[in-house]
Amino acid sequence: MSPQKSLCLLLLLGLLLPGCVEEVKRKPPRVAPDFSLMGLDGRARRLSDFRGRAVLLHFDAPDSPYAASEAAQLSGIQARWRGRGGQVLWIDMGEGLDQARRDFLAHPVPFPVLADPDSRAAALYAPRGAARRLGAEDAMVGANALVAPDGRLAATRLLSVGGMRRDLDWMDGRMAAMLKSGAARAWQVGPRQVAPGGTVELREKVVVRPWMILARDGGGLAPLSLESSGDGQLQVEGTQVPDGSLEQVEGVGGPVDALSGAFIVVVEVQASPLARPGWHSLGAVLNYQACDRAGCLDPASLPVTLRINVFRPRSAPSRPRA
Repeated sequence: MSPQKSLCLLLLLGLLLPGCVEEVKRKPPRVAPDFSLMGLDGRARRLSDFRGRAVLLHFDAPDSPYAASEAAQLSGIQARWRGRGGQVLWIDMGEGLDQARRDFLAHPVPFPVLADPDSRAAALYAPRGAARRLGAEDAMVGANALVAPDGRLAATRLLSVGGMRRDLDWMDGRMAAMLKSGAARAWQVGPRQVAPGGTVELREKVVVRPWMILARDGGGLAPLSLESSGDGQLQVEGTQVPDGSLEQVEGVGGPVDALSGAFIVVVEVQASPLARPGWHSLGAVLNYQACDRAGCLDPASLPVTLRINVFRPRSAPSRPRA
């Protein structure tokens, strides 16, 4: 470990060293630099393999005196957000794969640890100013970066005077804000009118990117469905989900029938003969489970509103008597 790296780590012991810490205030690059590193399991992983997830990159070495506490806090973040589209990656700086395996035997973690022996991947994320003052490797000791599901570099935070726990709390909050919208969006298109006693097929456009959701039950996963209790005047009678394509999901036995991109779900609604004329708002919930080829998120629900206009057809004019 270089002298500058050691001095930066001593910051948390109370020895303040001006210039060792920095919170990046410049606008980050639009796209997070991709890299390929070997994991402790001997499997090579690229950052782009996690596209569709919010990825927290933690840059440090396990010989840090704070490695155990960092691992515990990062494990909590992984447990909190893994089922909702979050992913933690520890980038192990300055060590080969064999040494990294030995170091992490002391504190195993539930997320991938990727060996970066020459710290080249870490250097890709070093801000220019800090890299000039400290060198790209030393600037990234204890740093964190957050990559958005679409691959944008959303935030980079170097080791701050508040310490690692505060930095990870900050990143945890950013990840929460990023993931709150879920994997699917939906809105109504097409016909919206029905006569009392009649039926109408509403069209709900669903967009899922870059995830896929299950069109049919399979592998113990939750399929796409729409539920509504009606309002006493309008009642959902059924839904039609389009056919998907067969996709493989890691950890699921056999291919699953999945949908992605934009598609239409048809919702059949029955109006009571006594339905009040005018616009009605029918509350419903779209249930789904989003997956990618690496695994699935927890089942989720998306509230939707079905807007329907009940109209009374005009009576045909009576024919004059002969």
